[in-house]
Amino acid sequence: MKIRFPKFVVIPFKVLVLYLSMLSVRSRKIYIFGAWFGNKFSDNSKYLYLEAVKDKTILSVWITKDKNVLKFMRERGLKVHLYNSIKGIYYQLRAAVYFTSVSRLDVNEFLIGNAIRINLWHGVGLKKISSDNKIGHENQRSSWTVWKRRTWKKIHHYPYKKEYVLSTSETMTNIFAGAFRKSMELILQLGQPRNDVFFNEAFELDHCPIQNYQKFVILYMPTHRNEGRTSMNMDEILDLKLVNEFCLANNALFFIKKHYYHSNENENISYSGVIKDITQTDCDSQQLLKHADLLITDYSSCFVDYLLLNRPIVFYNYDQETYKLNDREFYFDYDATTPGPKVKNTEELLNTLNTTMIGKVDSYEHKRDLVKNIFYAPNTQTKVGKNILEYVREKIL
Repeated sequence: MKIRFPKFVVIPFKVLVLYLSMLSVRSRKIYIFGAWFGNKFSDNSKYLYLEAVKDKTILSVWITKDKNVLKFMRERGLKVHLYNSIKGIYYQLRAAVYFTSVSRLDVNEFLIGNAIRINLWHGVGLKKISSDNKIGHENQRSSWTVWKRRTWKKIHHYPYKKEYVLSTSETMTNIFAGAFRKSMELILQLGQPRNDVFFNEAFELDHCPIQNYQKFVILYMPTHRNEGRTSMNMDEILDLKLVNEFCLANNALFFIKKHYYHSNENENISYSGVIKDITQTDCDSQQLLKHADLLITDYSSCFVDYLLLNRPIVFYNYDQETYKLNDREFYFDYDATTPGPKVKNTEELLNTLNTTMIGKVDSYEHKRDLVKNIFYAPNTQTKVGKNILEYVREKIL
């Protein structure tokens, strides 16, 4: 039987541990990595880790809270430990630097006092993030809740050293400085290591379900709605029967990958084997993008990654006004920074796909290049992982 202690006991104990962790002797040769609250081996942290393990002068350790991730990585000979295991605790107390994709919760946040955090983040794009995101439950809090949150922040954040954030261009550097409340010298314009997989086959650790097909592969990757609290039912968003008929007639496959926040939505989608919902598969999103012939999305930052591949993008913005009102505002004018046709329903989508696939008409290549140069500086449009590690070693540590 598992013993559960009340919060008034657990929280002070964890804060005490956090402050004690500041006394730990930390090694500049030990790096730890985590992603998505410790539940995934993915995103920018994953690909920087895969670059780091090639450097034998440092010890790179992945920290996870998920036993499936532990098993997957160990089967591939990668150094990984559970966040609360003896070895996991040891490496988190000894590491001089740690890399995250979402938050400190990607690792064990109470063991990293005085370690330097490199916030790799999880995308650059249209949506307002962090402190800039004024819509949602944060604004629904009572004044008492806000006061408690601010007090906790002062106590909880003191043990953390400088925290750096990675950006991809001058435009994104300015945005991130405001969103994360950081001075400009803490924003590092070094790129997104997750895009390195586009240029390096060695980073593909497992088979991607959409590769090696002798068919045209369409990938639909919408962003989350209300961080998963509003469900996304595909049979309401799309007329799947019409999509199925189109794919059968045009030798195409239609893959659906919803956001991580919707990963528990289990829809029974089965149409002649040409429409596949792969939301609950472990396939890495970057590998999906790499092997897709065409991307359909809405407001997701995945389209910014896809720009580096210079392939057609269709924007299915069926709920744009509602989304901006109830979910997220945008940093940019939507039409000006989305280089592809906009469609509002299944019929418009299929007509656009017919023009792009069958007619082979792609009139957005020039605009894709212009938008790419907004989100990426020249030094961030290719492999960046090695440069990031060198910068951390030489300029930060």
